[in-house]
Amino acid sequence: MDFYTSHTMRNYQNIRVRAYLQTSVVSDKFLPLDGILFYHFIRENFGAEEYTLARESNEKIYSGLKLPILPCGMRNKDDAWFYACSFAQFPEDTIESSYDYSKRFDFQHAEYIQDKKAVVDIQRGKYKNYHITEYTRNAVYVDWFLNADKEKIENLLKFCTHIGKKTSQGMGAVLRWEVEEWHSDWSIRGENNKLMRAVPNEKSPYIYGLRPSYWHPRHQYKCIIPL
Repeated sequence: MDFYTSHTMRNYQNIRVRAYLQTSVVSDKFLPLDGILFYHFIRENFGAEEYTLARESNEKIYSGLKLPILPCGMRNKDDAWFYACSFAQFPEDTIESSYDYSKRFDFQHAEYIQDKKAVVDIQRGKYKNYHITEYTRNAVYVDWFLNADKEKIENLLKFCTHIGKKTSQGMGAVLRWEVEEWHSDWSIRGENNKLMRAVPNEKSPYIYGLRPSYWHPRHQYKCIIPL
């Protein structure tokens, strides 16, 4: 395929990573594993930060670090490279659901507000009321396929106990991880040529992240995505 780099790396092999789930996952259907691994990779190299300042960027500090996963698309002049790591592959019997939660200001504690406002504004600001719907995916397990260093991936996953959003509320709890060799490279194209992740394509109408951090505008490109 045109976007593969010809560079090969020692100890890299085709693997399948499976997370056996204890609770529902709050995420979209993509849930890239390299994004999850990048978080633990940075913590391993720099330690846990107690806080992050507003508008602070660590991009220059982290830019030289690469995950132990095969990089692809390095020939592209527009820097649209990505890791050989599929998006999440949920089983066919996955059930999609949702739940709602709200935040309302507790007026019985108004006397303890430090700024001592005469009127508490619940339409905007830090005391604003809100109602949010979270969408969940309920499955026994979820798979990803990678071309990577199996041992290093296993070491990073030792510290990953949850995936997706709302982990502080117990969502996305992982019962155990399973990493095993796979017979083919399914990181980008799987069985029956199924597209397994986003791939850069200037003719595509879709824009999505190609590598961690997926939310970063510099990592988002026109690409074809699994639909």
